[in-house]
Parts: sequence; C-alpha cells; structure tokens
Amino acid sequence: MLTIFCLSPVTLAGIKGNYNSPVLTGSFKDSAALKKFIKEMASKHRFNKHYLNGLFSKTKKRKSILRIINRPIATTGISKGSWNRYKNRFITGTKINQATRFYRNNRTALRKAQKSYSIPAEYIVAIIAMESNFGQNVGNTSIIDALTTIAFGKTRRSNYFKQELEEFLLMCKRQNLDPGKIKGSYAGAMGYGQFMPSSVRKYGVDFNNNGKVDMWSAHDAIGSIANYFNHNGWKAHKTVVIPASASSKKYKSIGYGWRHPYTLRKLKSYGIKPKNNIKINSPKLYFIKLATYKGDELWIGGHNFYVITRYNNSSKYAMTVFLLAQKIKAWL
Repeated sequence: MLTIFCLSPVTLAGIKGNYNSPVLTGSFKDSAALKKFIKEMASKHRFNKHYLNGLFSKTKKRKSILRIINRPIATTGISKGSWNRYKNRFITGTKINQATRFYRNNRTALRKAQKSYSIPAEYIVAIIAMESNFGQNVGNTSIIDALTTIAFGKTRRSNYFKQELEEFLLMCKRQNLDPGKIKGSYAGAMGYGQFMPSSVRKYGVDFNNNGKVDMWSAHDAIGSIANYFNHNGWKAHKTVVIPASASSKKYKSIGYGWRHPYTLRKLKSYGIKPKNNIKINSPKLYFIKLATYKGDELWIGGHNFYVITRYNNSSKYAMTVFLLAQKIKAWL
C-alpha cells in the first residue's frame, strides 16, 4: 500500500485516454517549447511521444487564464477596510455550521490525522473551508488546459508551471488517470485542499487505505493537509498569533508579514508588544498589520503562523485560518 507518492520509473501502461497523433496539432501546434517538452517527457519519463502529441493536440489555450495570470500584481492589500472585507467572506455563521457538520462527518479521519501528525483538527477543517468550501468549490477548469496555457503562454511563471505540468502527467500515470478529464482551479490546483501536482507527490497521503491518493476524497485530503503542515514544521503548543498593541506610530515604519522575522525585544523597540502581557513561546516572531475601517489591527505571529503561510503566504489568509479554527474549536 502506498501512503505517500514517490517518484518512480513509469511506462505507457497504466495511463488512460484515447490520445494518439504523430504530430502536434491544435492550439499549441506552433509551440516549439511544448514540442521540446514532449521530447523531454518521452526521454526522461518514457512517455509515448504519439500519446503526448495526441493529448496536447486536444489541449486548449485559455486566453482568460492568461489574462488572470498576467494582470499586474495587486498592491492594495493594506487599503482601508481590506481586512474586514477579506475575513467577512469566510468567517460567517453559515461557514461555522458547515465546518461543524464536516467535522462530525469526518471525525474519525480528523482524529487520526491529529494523532498521526500532531495537527489540530480545527486547523485542517479551516484550511478545507478556505480552499474549497468543504469540497463544494474544487474548480471546473481542465487541469491540462490550465497548466499548459500558463507553462507555454509567455507568463512570468512559465518555468514553475512547466514543472507542475510534468508532475501532473506523472501523477496521472501513477494513478491510471485520464489527464484530459481532470478538473480543478484555473491555476491547476486540485481537490479539497487545492494541492498543486508537486504537492500531491510530496505530501499526498492515502489516508483511507484504498491504494491511491485521491485529493477529491475528504479523508485523503485531511491526511494530506496534516502531512503538509507536519513537513513544514508545525509544532504542537507553539504560538500561532496573539493580539498586539503599539505605544507609538513607530510600528508604521517596519516590515510586516512572514518575510520579516523579529525578536520580541526588537518589536518592543518599535513600541509593539503583546496585549495583556500574553506570553509567546516562539523565539522568531512576525509582525502582522491589518487594515480595518477603524485603523490598523495589530497581531504578533509565532512559529505556527509562519507554517500556515507555507500554505498561502498572505497574512490575511493565515489570520483567517487562525480565527476560523478558533470558532470551529469553540463549537465542537
């Protein structure tokens, strides 16, 4: 039984789909880069070249995806009220009710994950709530279309997505899947936890012991998310975040978020300290500044805050996971 994906030699046997063409046609017929990629996949991983030509001949270039990927990176993350607007999308009475229902329906798997990986169940549930609304919004875009479009469509992250496309094809071979029929997000993320193909290989777990890793299975997603957090360094009983206050405006001059680690002493030199003298058990700390309609909301993140940002590096995302997890825990 496989519990975690490992990279191994693969052959034509075991991959699904009626694809066969001696030449590349379709949306990408003139892509020299894709033709080179096909040759590399044939020599490096023993894919059948005619199979790949046929597969990519049926793959469609999605201009709508290119527009999303190539749009300017937003710089308005600290605009007035941005934190209120963001968290209010996720922290609702309906979401808490859904979360408690999901917990009860998957209690055995969540308890097993908590025991096996030391990841609190409420954080696993919060991630699934954020990523796919408990499996209701897993995406309806062809993964092969999305990854190929971004990898060979002259985008700023072409190299990364070419690697993800390689991982995706290998995943399909290992699991005997038809790559033309798998759907997910516009960026190629899949299942309950919206894992990219490389994350499926690195962290995917067959948590229900049926011999395959299925990211559209709630149980496999639960185990895989727990494994992801475990491998990225989650430490039981370490600080996630605590509320903070500032005695002056000096805090406005320093960097915030996961890219800027501080010591408590350094934060205090800028007038930032934990509210109510709450103790922190993480030596490396992160200053969190969130823009509300009434001004800045300040927090201090600890070790496990950083771990959450390995899943999504937005401070608003990590903070919402934390707050949602606290709400879920209170209702369990």
